Amino acid sequence: MGLPCDRLIVVEATPLQVQVVGPGACALSGALTFDSVPLLYPQTAVWLAAAQAAQVHMDLADVQSIDSAGLALLVAWQGKAAAAHIRLQYSHIPQRALALAQISEATDLLGPLAGS
Repeated sequence: MGLPCDRLIVVEATPLQVQVVGPGACALSGALTFDSVPLLYPQTAVWLAAAQAAQVHMDLADVQSIDSAGLALLVAWQGKAAAAHIRLQYSHIPQRALALAQISEATDLLGPLAGS
């Protein structure tokens, strides 16, 4: 027995994706949150390999929201990139992510930052 339609709540998730826009260049868009991080993390090796470069620039300009899970993902990506001998550099980091990083003393864990 299902719920009557008037009692259903539909929550539309913001699509989250990493797009390889060229050799060594990627762009992240969407909501980087507790709900989306577990879906995106397993794809890390795929986009790192697809970027085909020893240095990858990740543009975060189209990240619509970020929470502590999103910050943890950015830090984890640094570790994955380092393990693959890839230098990962972020640009346009959302202010909320920078604030979370400062509060948790994790700013250095984000690695080298490109100009915003």
